[in-house]
Amino acid sequence: YDTQMLTEIGFFDPHFSTGYEDAEIGLRAVVSGYKSVYAPQAIVYHKMGQSIKKVFNEEYSIMIHSAILYSYFKCMPKLNIITALPSFIFKYMSMLIIDIVFWRPKYLRIMKLSWKNLISNQGNWKAKKRNLSSKKIKYLNHKQFINFLWFDVKRFWRIIILKQDSAIDEYGKS
Repeated sequence: YDTQMLTEIGFFDPHFSTGYEDAEIGLRAVVSGYKSVYAPQAIVYHKMGQSIKKVFNEEYSIMIHSAILYSYFKCMPKLNIITALPSFIFKYMSMLIIDIVFWRPKYLRIMKLSWKNLISNQGNWKAKKRNLSSKKIKYLNHKQFINFLWFDVKRFWRIIILKQDSAIDEYGKS
């Protein structure tokens, strides 16, 4: 990360413990007008999830999903939230229906407790949103927003249609 960017948007949000703090700072950077650059010649060694494998359980899943909701409502410009509201409602209603129809109580509990955490913590993210809004906040264009949607579509296909285990299913096996 560029020092100027970190000076402007701040470093990691102390709200986070282990998990999602990197995604939140990236989202904060994007809505503040910074760009990520694809550098195919760069070499990065990343041991995906190695640091959390030992602690990944239902409680951790609730914390991560709560962090996703917190980051979304804290960082997204109001216009993006309003524009995306129909698809956002559709997404969460679909998740709810799928979890009920396929009787996935673990997922229902995670969703319920994550939303409860978001609501009970709204004073925190609303105050940080006001602070973020005092800086330059940029509306995400349609192409940027579609990238978020494709992630959900691919995950739905992999987990529901192809019946592959999700990370939550994996922890239940150990």
